[in-house]
Amino acid sequence: MAHAGHFYSGAQKSVARLVGYECQITAKATVLPCEGTATFEAFSATWTGVTKADVSKWCQVGFTRRRYSPNTAINFWTKVEVRAGPNAADYYYHTHAAPAIGSNHTYRGELDPDTGKWEVFVDGARIDQFTNAGWINDTGDRVDYQGEVYDQNSQIAGTSGDHCSFSACRYRTATRRSSSSARSASSGASSSSGPRSGWTVGAWTNAGLTAANCSTDEASKWGNTRVNGETLEIWDKRR
Repeated sequence: MAHAGHFYSGAQKSVARLVGYECQITAKATVLPCEGTATFEAFSATWTGVTKADVSKWCQVGFTRRRYSPNTAINFWTKVEVRAGPNAADYYYHTHAAPAIGSNHTYRGELDPDTGKWEVFVDGARIDQFTNAGWINDTGDRVDYQGEVYDQNSQIAGTSGDHCSFSACRYRTATRRSSSSARSASSGASSSSGPRSGWTVGAWTNAGLTAANCSTDEASKWGNTRVNGETLEIWDKRR
């Protein structure tokens, strides 16, 4: 899973036509390398999201501790991150108040593939949204439940005695309606209601995670345990 200085411990599962993700995450403290003195970039993030397998597009929500070079200051946020294409305007990163350490919150993202609009929720309340043409008539094909660090000396959430838990992991898919069905539905709609959706969104589905879906980039540093098909735990073995 690692790429260009990013390392992971968590779960990912290939699923066609993804338009939604959800799980509950327990917020755990993390430490970045050389806090208070270092100025090099580092972060530790814990998040869930939907990704295109080629990593060209994604939508994520979770929490992160992050330091930007050349500063020593460290920020702790709830973060929403959406990538819709290769251009600067296709990328969205927004921060919100961080969760209390030890608290549990449900994080969810939902895509409307007709409009390219992602809506992001915490505990059922919408906290953010981003619309981009890059997501119109497109969907994800990988659901993620991840701890992520930039710089291997950053700590992933959880300790050997107090794991970080992802629970109630779910996802949602959509099916593209045939063009004839979409035209028929559109013609039957009133002018005030506008055209009907070209997509049929399915029900929420338990993630059904298997041992093969759960992994860590460096087993000597970061632990990873599948509890059941809806729950996994991660932790930093150095703590």
